[in-house]
Amino acid sequence: MEKFGQLLLAVSGFPEKCANQKQIIFGSMYHSLFIENFDLESSVPLIEDYFKITNKYSNIHSINKMEQKYYYILHLIRKYPNRNFELLIEDLEDAIKSYKKTKKSDLQDSRILIKLDFKNYLHKVLDEI
Repeated sequence: MEKFGQLLLAVSGFPEKCANQKQIIFGSMYHSLFIENFDLESSVPLIEDYFKITNKYSNIHSINKMEQKYYYILHLIRKYPNRNFELLIEDLEDAIKSYKKTKKSDLQDSRILIKLDFKNYLHKVLDEI
């Protein structure tokens, strides 16, 4: 249920909260995730998309794989439905690199992905494409 809650949180627009704020899934956001905005019919495609994403990442050997990236891709495929998984993976990886350069940061990817500032940066970059 925790993993499913993380998937719901990601597609609800909060991929940055999936890793380090899991307690909100069954706390403050429970009603929103599992009652107000829950659609049983979209659950199967959501889970299928998650496994497609993990499979795509597993086939790319030059990229650091992590759950947080999978949540971002789930979020992005709903926000930018005309872009495919491969493009979104490239876009995410490029945005992480450019964010590090822009912010002159040497933070690990996992630390960057939990920042609201990064999510906003990513949206801005993708909106301009």
